Amino acid sequence: MTIFEKLLIFHLIGDWILQPTWMGVRKTSEWKVRFLHCLIYTICFAWLSLPVCLWIFTTHYIIDSYKPLYWFRKFRGDYKTMEEFKESFSTPAGFFINVTLDQIFHILVFVPIVLGWIK
Repeated sequence: MTIFEKLLIFHLIGDWILQPTWMGVRKTSEWKVRFLHCLIYTICFAWLSLPVCLWIFTTHYIIDSYKPLYWFRKFRGDYKTMEEFKESFSTPAGFFINVTLDQIFHILVFVPIVLGWIK
């Protein structure tokens, strides 16, 4: 099994299986909930080095604020305000697009690890 495959499996465990619904709903607006989620998520990667775990925790915390996703969607011209962006989660298509992009952001975090830039 490659390092990328291992990272992907542990990502799915930490971001989906170990995250209850209440945490998923509140983590974007409450920093303490986001911190707890990121701590649990990062524990899944405890088999890696401290610098890698710090990278994973920090980037996951930033991505789960949904601000990078909002900025990306705003830059594309999809939304002008944060309120429009938040409303987009109420439609099935909007929810699917936002969650898919969010997961892409999370998976891109693994690139420097796989390439050995962070050890």
